[in-house]
Amino acid sequence: MDHVHGVTLQLKASANVGTSLATLRELEQARESGQGALIKLLQDKTERSPSAIGADLSENADLSDISGLLSSCRGDAELRDRILPFVRLLETDPWGLPSRSLSACSLSSAGSLISSLPVPRQAISAGEKFGQRQAPLGTSRQCW
Repeated sequence: MDHVHGVTLQLKASANVGTSLATLRELEQARESGQGALIKLLQDKTERSPSAIGADLSENADLSDISGLLSSCRGDAELRDRILPFVRLLETDPWGLPSRSLSACSLSSAGSLISSLPVPRQAISAGEKFGQRQAPLGTSRQCW
């Protein structure tokens, strides 16, 4: 059973890696250390090329990125603003929104944002794909 701690993001990764996860705090700390440190961290986690990562980091978010991320964060503007510098690095669903990852207040095993609560990951249902998932009893929906 996988557990997550803190806000965790699913990153775009090479086919060799499969699912690549990083905590938001981990990304923020690497970014504070400089662009080179962030690119190195992302390259280690995703096995993507430094040029592809650099291109994603240099591309500005557009209005659809901003609104889609706010929707994925269930209206939490503070969380959206923290994730926004990394939005082009996130795995997306077929509609271009950050993929929803599974746990108490999050989304699929292929999803992006994951709850800040340590909750076991589960299988995704058709309803979850469209944001209809309910939080299990005894949990909160901090980011969803």
